[in-house]
Amino acid sequence: MDDISRRRAELRWGDQVLTLSTVEDDREEEHHLTDLEGWYGGVGVYGTQPQRELGHGLFPRKALRTGRTLTLKGSLWFREESWRDLADRYVSGILQDGDFGTLTYSVDGFELSTRVRLDGEVKHTTKGYEWIDFEVPLMAPDPFLYAPPVTAQVSPPGAGVGFSWANGVFPGGGVEWHEGRNTTTRIVNEGNADAYPTVTVRGSWPNGFRLTDGRHAVEYPHAVYDQSPVTVNMRTGSVTVRGADQTHRLTKRQWFKVPPRGAITVRAEQFAPSTGWADITLHSTYI
Repeated sequence: MDDISRRRAELRWGDQVLTLSTVEDDREEEHHLTDLEGWYGGVGVYGTQPQRELGHGLFPRKALRTGRTLTLKGSLWFREESWRDLADRYVSGILQDGDFGTLTYSVDGFELSTRVRLDGEVKHTTKGYEWIDFEVPLMAPDPFLYAPPVTAQVSPPGAGVGFSWANGVFPGGGVEWHEGRNTTTRIVNEGNADAYPTVTVRGSWPNGFRLTDGRHAVEYPHAVYDQSPVTVNMRTGSVTVRGADQTHRLTKRQWFKVPPRGAITVRAEQFAPSTGWADITLHSTYI
């Protein structure tokens, strides 16, 4: 029926994957998604509000979100009992090492993901010789859900502007004029929670760079080399170069974000003529 949403859940851990959906038509085996509790809702808040000593009531304080509690429910069908027995053992070993996996859930193609770990006993029961019903309790320490990344690119003013030979030096062709590359880009958050971009500055920036959204700025006044890109994570408030923390080298730390269902325009500026560029990656973020 066309009016029924097509839902799909995929749980990945290590080199393993479990995929469930609401549309199954395989003649040999079927992996049915029956529910995913906590994907909507599933997140509480935590906060303390001290009692007023000289009056009635409490001191108001902002609460923080807790982790997200989830339960993945499915039903597996196999044409042969021996296949079902193998699957029963497989279900028992979901996230067995206590490490994290990635849970991705899509509804009619709209896909969101989060990192999860096991949060209790995997429950499973058999029905007849062909079916397994199971429940996997999960915990996502990060309460937010993330859409697939979208990446845009900006360059410093003046980069790529000028003449160049069309086919090398002194060819039989001619000269071309280049207007330059994008110096600003607009990034959009389609979610209902704040989204934080990650910016990777690449290429050659002899005296460093400045990233700004027009109201906030992050400044890194140090050389950037082709082989050592600089990654600026606005969510964690950190800067890394080849995995090493370089946050202390910033001279301005005005981290910026994209509000729910909003957009910002990001600009990359240089402190000396530069030929590099910056890749700006954003996940629309939901709660």
